[in-house]
Amino acid sequence: MIRHEDIHHLALVATDLQRGMEEVGAVYGVTWTYPRHLRLGLRDSAGDREVALSVVYSNQGPLFLELFEAVPDTVWAASPHVNLHHIGVYVDDVGSEIERLEGLGLAIEACSPPVAGRPPGWAYMKSPAAIRIEVLDAAGREANLRWARGEVLPGS
Repeated sequence: MIRHEDIHHLALVATDLQRGMEEVGAVYGVTWTYPRHLRLGLRDSAGDREVALSVVYSNQGPLFLELFEAVPDTVWAASPHVNLHHIGVYVDDVGSEIERLEGLGLAIEACSPPVAGRPPGWAYMKSPAAIRIEVLDAAGREANLRWARGEVLPGS
């Protein structure tokens, strides 16, 4: 069950990560961790694939701001109308939370590919009203906090 205190971040999408960092930083008075350039496994309507994603978190939190560079033809594509992409929350059991949210009418929009019969480690769930939530495995919370505090070095 999602609890308000488990909300970890608000995610914004920018067509240019560096420019987005400058603009969002100036508007909201935040500084940033170093950007991470990731290769992520993705399961969506196009099937299973690997996608490059550049992302950064605010040093200030919680509630953190997450900013990522748009990736066309993926769940991370830019929208001409809204730059708030999703609200990210940690849950103890991603599989159970997916089932609960599906029961409320939300659908999986994209997720990490399940491994060895285990549920995804994260999933984007979208409501009929286009509200997107990212459910994240709570086991990753401390690693993300270390990154946000600047304790994780680039490339690690």
